[in-house]
Amino acid sequence: MNPPSPRVAAIIATIHRPEDIDVALESVLRSTYSEYEVHIIDQSTDELSRERLRPFMGDPRVRYSAHPGSGLSAALNRGASLTTAELLAITGDDCTVREDWLEKIVAAFDAHPNVGVLFGSVLPGAYAHDDGFVPGCVLSETALIGGLEEIHRLSGTTACMAIRRSVWQELNGFDEALGIGAPLRSAEDLDLTLRALARGYHVLQTPEVETTHRSPTLWADRAATIRRNWYGSGAAFAKSLRLARMPMLRALKRLSKRWVGGGSEVAATYGSRPDRFSMLAGFGWGFVVGLFWRLDRKTRHFR
Repeated sequence: MNPPSPRVAAIIATIHRPEDIDVALESVLRSTYSEYEVHIIDQSTDELSRERLRPFMGDPRVRYSAHPGSGLSAALNRGASLTTAELLAITGDDCTVREDWLEKIVAAFDAHPNVGVLFGSVLPGAYAHDDGFVPGCVLSETALIGGLEEIHRLSGTTACMAIRRSVWQELNGFDEALGIGAPLRSAEDLDLTLRALARGYHVLQTPEVETTHRSPTLWADRAATIRRNWYGSGAAFAKSLRLARMPMLRALKRLSKRWVGGGSEVAATYGSRPDRFSMLAGFGWGFVVGLFWRLDRKTRHFR
């Protein structure tokens, strides 16, 4: 007899995107996988998103929760705390997923029992190139990351991410000082990944799992967006260095070589020429802040 299919909880955090959240939800509800539920965690200060989602409220697969907290990490932790599903699948309120998104996530975890965290491709949606760009993370090949010193091989974002719920629990969830809307601005996904690797879990990135990001960034906002995102990354790496000095020193050396060689799959979607100054400025400042930010060594979270 085949074992029962694992239940998956898809988590979508949203804040003030009523024009996008119903599109994101509809795409998940077209899933070909059957054993799932969808948690919408709404941090908006108005009722517009709730009203937009009202037609879906009668669907037993949909769970809506208003969450007054701030920051993406807090919303994701809230969603994870509301389910007992074995797997947590995460995407953004401005993303759409393929019909086989959940099916591919389950298959990947089934094939790799030691994998605790998974990242897939985030395709940039269509947008007029003269006006700006749509950030993404287009993966070309599958990579299995087995330790901190291999982190230079990894790219990924919470726009297409999945976690075993048991691993989320063991790691005390996402660090709520990191992520959009939190003091350290971004990199909640990177930080959780680093902590998972330090605990001995593997991390898988695969183009088989795929979402599409739909929100553009204007060229005029490119430098500020890069500085914000790389700031959080700097803080996350600094924290990991404080917790695992020698492996992270070797990892940072390899990461610097990747930066010199052109950067990550995420950076590749930010325009044909990388803005190295903004990357270095954001990462460097975030790294310094992360070195001195108070740290709870028991939870491995910033205070």
